[in-house]
Formats: sequence, C-alpha cells, structure tokens
Amino acid sequence: MTTDLPAYLDAQLAAIEDTARAATPGPWQWFGDHLVWPSENGPAANDPIAGVSSAHEDTTAHIATMDPAFTLEWCAAIRAVIALMVEQIRCSTAAGRSRAEDALRTLAQPFAGGEGWQEGWAL
Repeated sequence: MTTDLPAYLDAQLAAIEDTARAATPGPWQWFGDHLVWPSENGPAANDPIAGVSSAHEDTTAHIATMDPAFTLEWCAAIRAVIALMVEQIRCSTAAGRSRAEDALRTLAQPFAGGEGWQEGWAL
C-alpha cells in the first residue's frame, strides 16, 4: 500500500460530506405518497422532493435513510476506521500491516476507477 490511499479516501469522503452539507437537512421522511423534508411545522406535505413518489417506494426509503445527518455521521465513522488502520499499519508486524492495508483497500473499492484511483488498490 502507498501512503496515498488514506489521502485518497479522505478526498472521497470530503466530496460526500460536501454533497450532504449542500442538501436540504433531514430527517427526510415518507409522507403520504411522497418523500418530504421537514419544515418548522412538521413534514412539508406540499413540498415533495421532485420526481420521487410512491411509484418508487424502495428508492424513497433509501433516500430518506441516507439523509444528510446520517451521511455525515457515516463519513465520520469511516474516517475513524481509517485512522485506526493507519495506526495499525504504523505500529504492527507485517501480518498486522497486511490486514490493515487490506481493510483500507476494501473501504476504497466503491471509488474504484474514479479520478486518482490506483490499480494497486484493487482487491
């Protein structure tokens, strides 16, 4: 593993966080027959997210689950795992380093092929 992989993962997480911060804050929820975001008075029933309706109930359930607050918490958790793996690599035997490097490469797989991706990171 090169030292570039943690930095690459950090950049990918930063892009996800930027998108989450730019989105309408959650929690989003299913309301009647469409996905809505909250207003001061509860769900904004007259303000559905465009193009998302009951015809796509599985999609709306996924979107509501991945609201911005959850996404930011998820990114923070992944960053914590990355920090643990980097520390493991720094302090471990060869076998421990290998497992930690494998864990980092596993975390990187959803980003395979993106800008900055190195083929050596593939599993």
